[in-house]
Amino acid sequence: MGATDTRLQLITTLIDIGALVLAGTLAIQLISSGKLDLGSRRPTASQTEKAKALAAKLRGKSSSTVSLKLRDHELEVSSDVVAPEGITVGFKDVGGLQAIGEQLQRNIILPLSRPELFVQSKLLRPPKGILLHGPPGTGKTMLAKAVAAEAKFSFICLNPARLLSKWYGESNKFADAYFSLAHKLAPSILFIDEIDCIFRTRGTRGGGGHEHEATAMLKAQFLSLWDGLLSPSAPQIVVIAATNSPDSVDPAVLRRLPLSFEVPLPDVDGRADVLRLLLRDEPLAREVDGEAPGGCCFSPWTCARSH
Repeated sequence: MGATDTRLQLITTLIDIGALVLAGTLAIQLISSGKLDLGSRRPTASQTEKAKALAAKLRGKSSSTVSLKLRDHELEVSSDVVAPEGITVGFKDVGGLQAIGEQLQRNIILPLSRPELFVQSKLLRPPKGILLHGPPGTGKTMLAKAVAAEAKFSFICLNPARLLSKWYGESNKFADAYFSLAHKLAPSILFIDEIDCIFRTRGTRGGGGHEHEATAMLKAQFLSLWDGLLSPSAPQIVVIAATNSPDSVDPAVLRRLPLSFEVPLPDVDGRADVLRLLLRDEPLAREVDGEAPGGCCFSPWTCARSH
């Protein structure tokens, strides 16, 4: 029995050695043919295409911005970037929210466009975070895009799916990539839609009694990166968050969103304004009066419904 066991161990050892030799030979062949890249800095075809796509988006910006050196994860999130020239929404295109638009222009766009007027006072500086909350479909995303378009800022829409990667550590790398890309493309706006899905209230009152370690680490890193925007030497980056349920958002996140606006459902005049914007380029019958006083008599049906 002893000799048999020794023979089996010898055969197993020879098989393992043969497998290692075969694997090493295949690896050498792949490296020599260029199909296997072990830490080289040569960009792949997909990375080159993404860099070209980002440069095409930012063609209106300076050449130094277009020729930035981007890391792999920054190239991945570059698909979520919209140049100011690519945003077709302005405050004039947001119906029924003129009052909120005026406040955003006064509190955000004016200090960003004329910083020399507000540099002497910390209280007058534009906030680094804005919260837009209200029912679905009330125009929160349109308001965020309008701010970026009016301020001529790059618009980066954070994709929650990237921050919820199944691979351990990838979420943290993508979080860092969003903020580092926002720094490189500054002035920029980082928009986080449905922020309550990512940063729910910790504890039993919010999204459960316990939190996974990876999720807790992601939140801690994200908040730390966010705090870096508060330094006086930080570039012009504004985080705009939107949610349908502000009570479900982590208080630590709400503290970093000092300027908050409720975007309610439109009233009668607001609905008339929305309808007027939707029909401004449509051919209408002569009897349809879109400029009727009171803003409700677009048609007999609309008048009857509103009254």
